[in-house]
Amino acid sequence: MRALIGLLGPPEARILDLAGPWEVFTRANEVLAEQQPNQKPAYHLTLATIDSAKLIDCFGQLSIRVGGGFRSLGPGLDTLLVGRGRATWELPKNEDFLTWLKETGSNVRRLAAIGSGAFYLAEAGLLQGKRATTHWRWADRLKTSYPSILVDPTPVFVRDGHVYTSADVSVSMDLSVAMVEEDYGCMVAAEVAKRLVLFVHRPGQQPQVSQALKLQSSENDRLRDLRPWILNHLENDLSVGALAKRAAMSVRNFSRRFRQLFGVTLADFVTRVRVETACRRLEESKIENRADRDRMWFFKCRAITPRFALVITGYDGRNLRKQAGGFRF
Repeated sequence: MRALIGLLGPPEARILDLAGPWEVFTRANEVLAEQQPNQKPAYHLTLATIDSAKLIDCFGQLSIRVGGGFRSLGPGLDTLLVGRGRATWELPKNEDFLTWLKETGSNVRRLAAIGSGAFYLAEAGLLQGKRATTHWRWADRLKTSYPSILVDPTPVFVRDGHVYTSADVSVSMDLSVAMVEEDYGCMVAAEVAKRLVLFVHRPGQQPQVSQALKLQSSENDRLRDLRPWILNHLENDLSVGALAKRAAMSVRNFSRRFRQLFGVTLADFVTRVRVETACRRLEESKIENRADRDRMWFFKCRAITPRFALVITGYDGRNLRKQAGGFRF
């Protein structure tokens, strides 16, 4: 199978939205060529603009020369990825491009939007009645502008039928690795991810913004300094009293400031971080035997049930249980 992959770069495209998928698919070619030296490359990639220009002026004043506009992608396209760029609502409406996108997007095997590229798909009518996501900054605008779309701002990417939508920047690589896995299996995808020093597979339902990152972005020095300690001592006593003492604050003041900054109680926050860490560890590696599983703190936390994990993080608890070798939390 040789798949033709088209990448569309709008004005002010984010370079990683284009370079990331390009790197993933070309690395997949590299891995597959080593396994089957006499075969043609599995993926053939073409980069084009959404107009007739031959240059994409990317965000950050970096320009990319391409073969031509969107019509240069030609017939036989297997997968089409639309990158993020300048806000679509700030650009003149390009009816010629939208007509082409609607026809082409309906016929390709896979159609994907990276970040605010979802607005192009929405404008072309390709997301009506579908579940979709975008970068968390633009989720409300997408929901308000196109009420027929079932917008979910939480996951890093979403698949509904043959249409994929995602957050942008680094997630473009996670999405591309997932596509390689669909085409050639988990072993090839794992090797591609390994060579790119990525997670082997960051699941689409993983939250866009983790609780640990929220703590790191705190402007309160005392609370920010707690981050590395909490993440390295998740099996310890992380009660309000213990952490207030560590932050040299009264219990009452610590609880009040924490909730003001993060919008949740400390107990909720700690549980979320523990579940996120447990899910990430399960995704990163297999747990070989029950003795090892028994020693891992996150299986001993009664709060972390598959149902609860799904509710608070978006992870499917059934998948986690399967990856844990059937171990019951």
